[in-house]
Amino acid sequence: VSASRRRELRRQYVNRCIGSQIYEARVAAGLTQRQLAKRIGTTQSVISDLEDAEYQGHTMSMLLRIAEALGLE
Repeated sequence: VSASRRRELRRQYVNRCIGSQIYEARVAAGLTQRQLAKRIGTTQSVISDLEDAEYQGHTMSMLLRIAEALGLE
C-alpha cells in the first residue's frame, strides 16, 4: 500500500472516530442533535454533518465547543 493510500485510510479512520465520539457523547448526555446545536449556537444539520463518518471538516474550535457543551475535557 502506497504512502498516500495509507494517509487517506488514516484520515478516513480519524473522521469515523471523531463522528462516532461526538454521537456517543451527545447520546450519553441525553441530548438530541437539535439540543446540542442550540447549546453551541449552530444548527441541527451541522451536528448531523459532524457525526457523519464521511465528514471531513472537523475544526478544533468546533470540537472544543462541543466538548464544553457536553461537559467534557
